[in-house]
Amino acid sequence: MFMRSTILVLAVLGATGCVLTGPATPGRYVQPRGPAAAPTAHVNNVADRIDRDRQRAMILAELTSYYRDLSARDWDAVAAHFWRGAVVTTIWQPDGESERRVDFISVPAFIAQIDPGPPGEVFFEEQMGNVEVHVQGNVAVVWAEYRARLGEPGDISQWTGFDAFTLMKHVGVWKITSMAFAAE
Repeated sequence: MFMRSTILVLAVLGATGCVLTGPATPGRYVQPRGPAAAPTAHVNNVADRIDRDRQRAMILAELTSYYRDLSARDWDAVAAHFWRGAVVTTIWQPDGESERRVDFISVPAFIAQIDPGPPGEVFFEEQMGNVEVHVQGNVAVVWAEYRARLGEPGDISQWTGFDAFTLMKHVGVWKITSMAFAAE
């Protein structure tokens, strides 16, 4: 009987890919390997995917809120979407200069440049379109299409472009560390 039980246990352990190291004793740890280890790896992959999806949703919520605040001209709220010291980069031609150039500016300088004027007199709206999000740990990179409209009633210009965001998560909060943009 003892021999049959031992053979049965060894057959089951072999079939499941388990290895016993040292003498077999009751309660001894069995290390899975091969196909038996796959369910644990699968669970970890699913958990990682769920976390990435949750982080992606948080990032998209942050950027949706950014575009909403931008269109509402709530400049304090716009500034709050950026970490202190964040930069904005674009190519533009400053007044009085003959050529376009790459410019790195602070968030307050960016806000001062994009304020189109009084909300009742000048219409302004920028909406996020298609996005691509890459997340690794506490860093995310987002490539977002945008559609913008600006002008006075009856004379509204429309254009599209791309915003490239780098975001960082700190104390559970995602905010923008840098943004580069280009109109098409």
